[in-house]
Amino acid sequence: MAKIACFTIASRNYLSYVKVLFDSVARTNPYFRRYLCLADVDDPATPSVRGEFDVVRADELGIPHFEDFAFRYDIMEFNTAVKPYMCLWLFAHSDVDAIIYLDPDIRCFSALDPIVELLDNGASVVVTPHVTSPLEDGLRPNDSHLLQAGVFNLGFIALARCAEASEFLAWWSRRMATQCINSIPDSLFVDQKWCDLLPCYVGKLAVLRRPGFNVAYWNLSERSLKVNSDGRTDCNGEPLAFFHFSGINPGNPDLLSKHQDRHSLSTMPVVKRLVEDYTHDLKLAGWEQTRDLPYAYGRFADGTPVRDIVRKTYRRSIRPGDLRFGSPFDAGAEAVCNVPAEGVPQSPGPRITRLMHEVFLIRPDIQAIFNLASVEGRHSFANWFEASAMREYGLDDSLVRQPRPAGPAGARTVRTENRANGCDTNRDHRVKRYQRLLAVESVAIRLKRWIPPAIRARLKRYWTSYKTHVAERL
Repeated sequence: MAKIACFTIASRNYLSYVKVLFDSVARTNPYFRRYLCLADVDDPATPSVRGEFDVVRADELGIPHFEDFAFRYDIMEFNTAVKPYMCLWLFAHSDVDAIIYLDPDIRCFSALDPIVELLDNGASVVVTPHVTSPLEDGLRPNDSHLLQAGVFNLGFIALARCAEASEFLAWWSRRMATQCINSIPDSLFVDQKWCDLLPCYVGKLAVLRRPGFNVAYWNLSERSLKVNSDGRTDCNGEPLAFFHFSGINPGNPDLLSKHQDRHSLSTMPVVKRLVEDYTHDLKLAGWEQTRDLPYAYGRFADGTPVRDIVRKTYRRSIRPGDLRFGSPFDAGAEAVCNVPAEGVPQSPGPRITRLMHEVFLIRPDIQAIFNLASVEGRHSFANWFEASAMREYGLDDSLVRQPRPAGPAGARTVRTENRANGCDTNRDHRVKRYQRLLAVESVAIRLKRWIPPAIRARLKRYWTSYKTHVAERL
């Protein structure tokens, strides 16, 4: 019998999902060796999972420049980026013949023998497509969404120990080193979109289209679940192998998934029972105790949260493995963000930091208002950033209110005269006005569901125009 390693990846806040997954694997596929890649650190406060299955921490996988790697990604990106590295580690540190990866929000209901048979019969890699028929009813997700997310769902992948799979893993790990990014505008969706290239790079690729495998909200329109006379759940007449509970909220078991609007559990009694049983077992496995456990790579060494915009600034500014920078977690947010941006005039006028420039580059609306090539544009942009960035990006004051450079001789006299003439007062007034505008906007966002869509559209057009006018006067 082939030796199979089944692994998943999770941070500490997902340990209840891991327990439910591996309990189901042990029941349905008892000869699988189970491994958790812990995308986090061990902590005395963490509920123990050692002994139930083998645990390998992400920092034990031999990923080059690990702290640089971890800092580049948010928690979802990081959990997916380590996937090929864990596959390589398993092939290097065990005698398994094949590897099966399953997302932690999956539950097995029957043996995965068809996957093993494909691998035994010569497949190098096995994947499942999101759907096998078009989604053209205008609901979410549709064909366009799946083109953005990727052809194959990487909540499952299986690989044989062979040269072709090893070559694929080497390529995949190179991509994941810096490009496991959730950025749909850039045609990237973490590790998944890259694997659209699988048919090009893997000659012995098996696309598993059987209806009982990787059933989820995105393919329920083509898959019918029923409970047969002996209590087994079938999908299109075949045993349900595993269900992918993507987007499930254990706190709201009446919702199938936050990522779709096509299906309602009220019209799908079998799926509703699966969701209710699953969320019930998650709670028994400690979901309420683990869901808020802090993520080790979500904070600087001093405890300050690492904001997404700070990670983006780092990715754009720091070359991979730049050892001169040291550990970004130890360096702190100011060392990452408060350096003057390259390619932007810095004098005369306020300093434009890396962080400020990153916000400018990812915001077309801001680019349309402020011209960083002009002194006036840089002053106005700096005022907007000071008024807006703290609320919009959750930034610390030290990253927002930058000290202005002293400038040439006589500048202090000019500033003193400006203050005497009321110029600084006017600037402060405009900044406070813009901050009040943002406060009103945050209240309006919370109330928008009660405003009729037609009125909401008109108000949005007016508000956008007014907000732009105020920003331009900064």
